[in-house]
Amino acid sequence: MRKGYQGKTCAYCGELGISSTSDHVIPRQFVPVNLRANLPQVPACAACNNAKSADEHYLATVLPFGGNHLASSAMLELDVPRRLAKNQRLHRELATSQTDIRLNLGGGIESTIGFSIEADRVVRYARWMIQGLHAHHWEPVPKGTWVGAGVLTPAGQEFQLGFMNMGGLRLRGDIGDGLFSYAALRSFEKPYISAWWFRLFGGVMLGGDPNAPGFASPDLFGLIGPRSIPELFVDVG
Repeated sequence: MRKGYQGKTCAYCGELGISSTSDHVIPRQFVPVNLRANLPQVPACAACNNAKSADEHYLATVLPFGGNHLASSAMLELDVPRRLAKNQRLHRELATSQTDIRLNLGGGIESTIGFSIEADRVVRYARWMIQGLHAHHWEPVPKGTWVGAGVLTPAGQEFQLGFMNMGGLRLRGDIGDGLFSYAALRSFEKPYISAWWFRLFGGVMLGGDPNAPGFASPDLFGLIGPRSIPELFVDVG
């Protein structure tokens, strides 16, 4: 770790002067070795780094099953079996949760195989990621700022379209030729307010909300702002 990351504001909890390490916002274990150049890094405190790492290990094992990218297919063949061999409980949970599902993808109903995953970890990691990317590209999010993330409800999709058409500072990012892609819009007037759109592993179909049966999306959306707007997001299962 470069010394420049020590004693800074933690990109995740917003505490001033407590960072003790650098953290890859998109972790190295998510990305094949040949695609790891220039991964975004931010200062992090030990507590946040450890908590985020625990979620990353779980997600690096389960998300490639739904990946839509050649690199995720290679990870599913080479890396995931090794990780599952070290975590037999997770292996059993994935095997027993496998089920046939029907998805409404806009152009019609399609059948596929789905797995139940720990939704809170997906949502929590989405929040980790947008906070880290905000800090990497601009500045750390102030402590206590609301951060929401997840799959958008239909009302949330309308909100996203309206928000992303507003004026503000825009950016796009891509790692691994579509393996991880994101876009963001940040307010000019209040730099801590930003909206984020991103795809993991080329677009993992996420859904599972009993109030929206058959609904799934390859996109995650995040919002950093002054107040909670939970109605924007569906549950992810």
